[in-house]
Parts: sequence; C-alpha cells; structure tokens
Amino acid sequence: MFRFMSCLVNGSGHSSSPASVEVARPLVLLLSLALLLIALPPTSARAAVVTDGDVVPADPASWRSRTLVYIGDSAVGTLTVDNGSSVDIRTGILGRKPGSEGTATVTGSGSTWEMSDNLLVGREGAGTLNSPDDGLVIEGVR
Repeated sequence: MFRFMSCLVNGSGHSSSPASVEVARPLVLLLSLALLLIALPPTSARAAVVTDGDVVPADPASWRSRTLVYIGDSAVGTLTVDNGSSVDIRTGILGRKPGSEGTATVTGSGSTWEMSDNLLVGREGAGTLNSPDDGLVIEGVR
C-alpha cells in the first residue's frame, strides 16, 4: 500500500488536519503504466511487403508458395519486405529481360523471403538483392 498525505485549505487560509488515502500497489502500477504509454511517441513501423514499378504479379497478397515472381520484368521494379513480414514463393527473378532492373530488399529482424526453388539475380537485366539488419533470404527450401 502507498499512503498519500493531503490537507484541505479553506477560504480563510486555515488548513484542516492532514488526511491520508491508501492506494493499492496494483492500481499505482497500472496508473504509472498508463502515463508511460501516453508519453511514448507513436510508432509507424508496421510489417509490410511493398512492391513498386514493374512487378509481375503486381499484388503480393496474391503470391503463394507456387508463384513465379518477376521483380523488374521488362522495366524497373522493387520489392521491400520489412518489419517481420514474410514472403513465400516458388521462384524470384530480379531483372528478367534486357534493360530491366529488379531490386529486392529484405530488412529487419524476422523479415524473410523464401523461395522453394530458385532466386535469379540479374537474369538478362540488372538485379540487386539487399538484406540489411538481419533480413533473411532463403532459396531451395523444399
């Protein structure tokens, strides 16, 4: 228990005798936690799989473990997997056709890009694979 002391001051400037209020420890801890959460800045880091430009198929939500994915099929395309997200496909190709550029970045602890078959970096175009900050890229897992 915590004891808080207080006193009441009336309009004439005289105070009454001190009064005490006992508060249970769990309530104090709960209030402290609530104040801490209010004081923390909001976070914008959310798990994400984001594509941009020339990516086939375009919507990562449609990708399945048997999907063949081109990042930079005939132009410039990018894939970013971050903040603990994961992608599981059959084959990934970065820079498929001449003149294309494909870049994939897998970043952040717990972020993974798995291919059951192959990852081809720069098939006929240019390809770049980045995996900073504990990002994990795995090929040939099945």
